[in-house]
Parts: sequence; C-alpha cells; structure tokens
Amino acid sequence: MAINSVRSSSLSTGVKSSNLWDSDTQQGAFHPIATQTLTSSGDVYFTNIPQTFQDLFISVSGRSNQTASQGGYFLGFNGNYGGNSNYSTTTLLANSSSVSSTRQTSQSGLWGDGFIPALSSRAGVFGAMNMHILNYANTTNFKTYLMQCASDTDGSGNTSITVGTWRQTSAISTIYLTPSISFVAGSTISLYGIRAGS
Repeated sequence: MAINSVRSSSLSTGVKSSNLWDSDTQQGAFHPIATQTLTSSGDVYFTNIPQTFQDLFISVSGRSNQTASQGGYFLGFNGNYGGNSNYSTTTLLANSSSVSSTRQTSQSGLWGDGFIPALSSRAGVFGAMNMHILNYANTTNFKTYLMQCASDTDGSGNTSITVGTWRQTSAISTIYLTPSISFVAGSTISLYGIRAGS
C-alpha cells in the first residue's frame, strides 16, 4: 500500500508526487498555454506556440456576430490560409430532425460546420467547441485535427464532428481561429498542450 502513503503525504505536505499527478511531466496531462476572453468582437490568434508538447487542444465557449443563421468555424495554421488549397475536411452534422455529412477538398482553410450561435440566437447562449490537433510539432507528417461542436439555442440545437487535414509538414506555431464573421465579446478561447509519454 505504498501508493496510499505517497498520496497521503502529498496531500498533507503539499509536496507534488511525479508518480501520481505531476502535470508538468505526466503523459496526457493538459498544460494551459494561453486563454483569450474577448472584450469586443474579433478573431483569435495564438502565436509563438511552444513546440514541447505532443498534441494541442483548443476549447471554445463562443458566439458569432453573424446576424442571422448559425455558422461554422474557420482555422488557418502558420499564416497558410486564404489563397491556397492545402486543407480538407469531412463533417458529420445532426440536429433535432436530420443527419447529414459534408466533404470539402482543396480548401483555403479548415472549415468546420460547428453551428456556433449567431446574434439571432437567444441572448446569453454560447456554443461549445473542442478541437484536438494531433502531432502538431512533427515536421514529417501532414497535420490532422478532430473537432467536436455543439450548441443548444433554447428552441433548436445542432451538433457536429469534423476531421480535417492540413497538407503541410511544417510544425504548427501559429493558429488563426474565427467563426462566421467574428466572435462576439464574452467568447472565451483556450489553448492547451498535451504532454507526450516519457
């Protein structure tokens, strides 16, 4: 029962045990890199992303300033978006009455049909989005991401899952993220690094 004594000692003394919960080195640990909470409408840029993690994870609580219908998300890596054709996505979408899928190839950015609430949605409603960017610091492979989106607008709702590819081998050091048009004030976007195994 040595592990119990280590855990008890850590709780009582405040000493962190690398064997149990060392967030700096534990495999799969989420390490916060940056968070942006918008005070006015705008887009989000994460720059100078450290190359010391295995994967990246983005968490969004957001709302778009698009006037009418809900839209999706647009991402670009390393300034490589708009005017190129290096991105592709496959998305499965669902609402209260139907399920559909979309496929986009040779796109100028990563489009994710994430159904972020728009200005016409009920006040105070924000959508959720989580994105896992795999093996982002690798300089040999193309980059793959998984995106999960959901929003319940108190009367309707949508959910989606998207897989996408950036056909470049460069390590990702910059991320540009915006919904349709831009985020509204109060949207919060957080970037985490996921530790690799030792």
